[in-house]
Amino acid sequence: MIENQIYMKRFLFLITALIMTLFGACKKGDTNNTGLLGKWKLVANYYSIGGPPFWQNVPADNNAYVQFDNNGNLFGTAFTGYSKYIVKDSVTLTFTGTSATENYRYKLNHDTLIMSPAGPNFCIEGCAMRFVK
Repeated sequence: MIENQIYMKRFLFLITALIMTLFGACKKGDTNNTGLLGKWKLVANYYSIGGPPFWQNVPADNNAYVQFDNNGNLFGTAFTGYSKYIVKDSVTLTFTGTSATENYRYKLNHDTLIMSPAGPNFCIEGCAMRFVK
């Protein structure tokens, strides 16, 4: 009898922990990704001109940037035509504008943000942009 109570308590604890984990992990559309917030300067482009892709630094006087605020607003000169963003999941952002929607794969690593188109537009040979905070 006591063993059944112990197993039942463990079972209820595990179910509760599982439910809390699932609810915590399912925050799609949340724009409060604090690591993403702020102004990011474009420093390099990744592309190919027929051969293997490579990173090309942008000129030092280039002022292209993107800025994310905590209300889902998108500012800057790197993604003209888009004014809103949503964090779709842990690797995808969705940008929207007056006439277009685009998904971007993204990866944050401290003060570096790497983004590449993820549909509906794609780069045939692969492409990406590197930003720093």
